[in-house]
Amino acid sequence: RPALQTPTLFFFSFCLLPMIDHVLPEDWSNPTNEQQKSHREEPKFRIPLYLWTLFAVMSSVQTIGDISNMKNRLTLGDRIALIAGLGFFNGAIGITVSHELVHKASKFEKTLGYILLALVNYMHWGEEHLTGHHENVATPEDPATSKLNESVYAFLPRTIVGSWLSARNLEKERLRKEGKTEWTLSNRMLWNTILPMGMAAAIAKITKGGWRAVLAFYIQGVCAASMLEVVNYLEHYGLQRDKLPDGKYEPVNPTHSWNSPHRISNSLLVKLQRHSDHHTYSMRPYHLLRNFKESPQLPSGYPGMYILSLFPPAFFWIMNPLVKAHKENKERLMESPDEPFSKSKELIKAEKSAYNKMLVFNVSALLGGGYLLRKWTIHLLQSHTH
Repeated sequence: RPALQTPTLFFFSFCLLPMIDHVLPEDWSNPTNEQQKSHREEPKFRIPLYLWTLFAVMSSVQTIGDISNMKNRLTLGDRIALIAGLGFFNGAIGITVSHELVHKASKFEKTLGYILLALVNYMHWGEEHLTGHHENVATPEDPATSKLNESVYAFLPRTIVGSWLSARNLEKERLRKEGKTEWTLSNRMLWNTILPMGMAAAIAKITKGGWRAVLAFYIQGVCAASMLEVVNYLEHYGLQRDKLPDGKYEPVNPTHSWNSPHRISNSLLVKLQRHSDHHTYSMRPYHLLRNFKESPQLPSGYPGMYILSLFPPAFFWIMNPLVKAHKENKERLMESPDEPFSKSKELIKAEKSAYNKMLVFNVSALLGGGYLLRKWTIHLLQSHTH
């Protein structure tokens, strides 16, 4: 039953997977300079992204059809679970794949990327991410950069509204340079609304699900977009670019993003956790991204950090000392610019402490999640029996 399958999926993704990541050896392997040149456009790394796009569209149509079909035997709990599960896949995997595709110069890949964004009604994010976020990351001007001591619950409304307004302002500026007003069919913000509406209507027509299918489409989109923004919360939490004497911010460098060397989550998220290298070389394909121990490192992969972020006191307990140590280490290095990069004893100590605290949290999440899943399974079995 979906009411059991989806909680089991969440338990595996957010409770069990982080523990597997902890047990397995970390992945610090990086492509060589030769591989950077010869493996850049290898089909075996691009075709899976194209196939996922096709799978995402087909599975979304099928799932929304099941949700909106009132003649099947699904309960309300089953339908809610299907919406949550679809939002999880379209957010955790779908938008991650979209992120890789929209960053590329190929019109074909960009189109596939925006199809995935249309599938979750979040098309405006694509252009804002490329033009706004990558320009303003780790500054107060970026709505997608979380602040020190800002909870994920405060961040979500700020980034969702702020990113939409930023996308609108960027589009107004683009149109102004072309001598056009907002009220034109060339306005991409207009199409960012119309195309998902058309997709929702098409799915409703195919599935014969009517308004229920349209409602399911938009609700799973909210779930997917929320997953994306929680990951945004993690990627730059508390990190800041310094303002230079001329009023500009220092160039983006590897100290402005959090990374993770955890093997399984990195593979599932197409190396998104090698985030510093992505911001330094935004056009670099995912399979060629690198990670270095000198960059800020999260104490767990994104799945473990995701569930941690939902508990702000625990998140601040683990992350704030790490942010402070990185800031102090950066200040120390700026005082001696000719010296090679090195980690202070305080930073090394903070990293070990964060890792140990995270391990305690992950064990607690595994035990607590397992207990709740067991109780939920018994409840479903008993209700089915009655």
